[in-house]
Amino acid sequence: MSNPRNLLSRFAQNKHVLLLLLLIAIVNFCTMPRAAYQGDAYAIRLEGVHLLEKGDIGIPIAKGVLMKELVAQEGQYFFFNREKGKLYSKWGILNTVLFLPPVAMERILFQVNDLFEPGVPVTDLKLHTKPLMFLLNVYNIFFSLLVALYLYRLAELFSGHLISRYVFVLGIFYSTFVWNYLRAQSSEIFQIFLFAVFFFHLVRFQRQAKAAGKREAWPHLLACASCAGLLSLTKIYYILIFPILTAVVILEPEFRGALWGGSQQKQNARRLVLSLGLPTLVTLSVILFANHYKYGSFFESGY
Repeated sequence: MSNPRNLLSRFAQNKHVLLLLLLIAIVNFCTMPRAAYQGDAYAIRLEGVHLLEKGDIGIPIAKGVLMKELVAQEGQYFFFNREKGKLYSKWGILNTVLFLPPVAMERILFQVNDLFEPGVPVTDLKLHTKPLMFLLNVYNIFFSLLVALYLYRLAELFSGHLISRYVFVLGIFYSTFVWNYLRAQSSEIFQIFLFAVFFFHLVRFQRQAKAAGKREAWPHLLACASCAGLLSLTKIYYILIFPILTAVVILEPEFRGALWGGSQQKQNARRLVLSLGLPTLVTLSVILFANHYKYGSFFESGY
């Protein structure tokens, strides 16, 4: 069992960030939207619902006829795979996966009829029931708190003043367009979280590497590359992060002196392959497989 004194000590050490998270949770809970945020997320969640109900992310075109608003303009929300006769969301597969928890929780906790019943139109009211709206809002609050935590830890790297950290986090949350995505039930909150984690670990890698080319720097680069990979699985153009990140690590003058000079050059080259090369390869493999499965070609992006 944990020693009560240790628990009190940990609370005392983290009380400022815990109070900040509590404040954000209260504000965001009290301002939860009643209506669903329209747009891309509709198609993404429909793909997730069909996966849970029918075991496949592809929605048969016959059912697509009953989703009039979402298929009125071909290619706006769905890609039509003519060979399979199915509709697939244009957006990355990770979006569908990340929306599964609230959709699955609705089916576990509440009596929910199948959305994809034969011959029954798919409407906004059927998709966005009151229980699902509540669960999506709570889900957004959860990710908002994760974003706040990483922003606070990032601020700690640059400032020793508590007020500065609070202003940094609260300023980003409530005086920029981030506020829209804290409340919108869309995939942007996932992207904001992944970017926050990416940049936090990029700064940590930069500082560790430039200190003395330390071995401890490489897990941070692995975290950066993993976040870049996950971002690429939400929207494919984030794949451009990989060559930029590689160029920075290899060509940036201070990195060259710390990492690519001296006796550790070969070891660091292997670490670079594992920390950056491996996530890049895995990400590309998943994207190509998903493209082939959903769109019928390795090089078809859905757009």
